[in-house]
Amino acid sequence: MDDVLIEKFASLERCLTRIKDEYSACKGNIQTDILRQDSIILNIERACEQCFDMGQRVIRQKKLGLAKEYRDIFTILHAKNIIPETLATHLKSMVGFRNLAIHEYTSIDIDKLKHIIENRLSDLHSFAKLLITL
Repeated sequence: MDDVLIEKFASLERCLTRIKDEYSACKGNIQTDILRQDSIILNIERACEQCFDMGQRVIRQKKLGLAKEYRDIFTILHAKNIIPETLATHLKSMVGFRNLAIHEYTSIDIDKLKHIIENRLSDLHSFAKLLITL
């Protein structure tokens, strides 16, 4: 197993745990709890970055091509039958959220944030788990 991928997977799991803990602590009322909202968004960004790094590493190690943008990581890995299409699609959507969170923080849609927390965090975990088992 690749030690770098394992370390990134562990970091991803810490981020996901923190997100779940913070969301649970605010009882879903994330709109008014700005401190927890910030913590959750920061940890989503970090979790995404871990997945980007892991994907880039696999692409580089296996000489699968060149990902010029984050979305390309998931396109390449799907094209090479490493991840399923549905997962690639969901992760590309996470790239959009991550970019919005970093570059246009004031326009984050709270309903979208809740949807990610409640429904899409498992995609990040599934992706990373797939890569460490290659």
